[in-house]
Amino acid sequence: MQLNVYIISHPLLQNLAHKIINYQTNKTSNNYTDQANIGQLMVYEAIRKWSRNEKMYVKTLHTIKEIQMFHPQDSYILIADLTHSYDFLSKIPELLPKIHLIHYNLDIKNTLDHNSNIIQLATINNNKIIIITEFLNNYSIINLLEYLVLKKHVTLKQIRIICITCHNKILDKLGQHYPHLHIYTTKIINT
Repeated sequence: MQLNVYIISHPLLQNLAHKIINYQTNKTSNNYTDQANIGQLMVYEAIRKWSRNEKMYVKTLHTIKEIQMFHPQDSYILIADLTHSYDFLSKIPELLPKIHLIHYNLDIKNTLDHNSNIIQLATINNNKIIIITEFLNNYSIINLLEYLVLKKHVTLKQIRIICITCHNKILDKLGQHYPHLHIYTTKIINT
């Protein structure tokens, strides 16, 4: 497996991930804020080296002000199951100004060609694509990647996958098909 898997080990993220995983297994109280914070922090970690900033200088009468902004040609497409991941995604638009959210349910086997949400990807050229699923625990992600790479001609450099946990068998399968893919997670589960 030659995948680029980044295990985010920051104590704050690990603590938030543990709370969310614990909620899933024990159905203890779930905190919207924890999910929103971990979503924002994980997206930050995934795009930290990937995004480009531009400096702009504005001259006023007596001073020059420096303004930092995202590169104007960069835009992001976030693909996620909004019904399950809304809390996780809620703060991300604050972080990324030019982001397009696309709902796609990874759990339902449907034909991607007829999915109206995925058809929006027609103008995908230089967009950066972030696929978010809280728990990467099934192989349907491969169908989505096949569609993006083979039908929409997206390069793997344009794609990042973010998940709280992922299963090692799925990582092995992804590594066989897409060895240069970037995946950001807090934990790998051996199954």
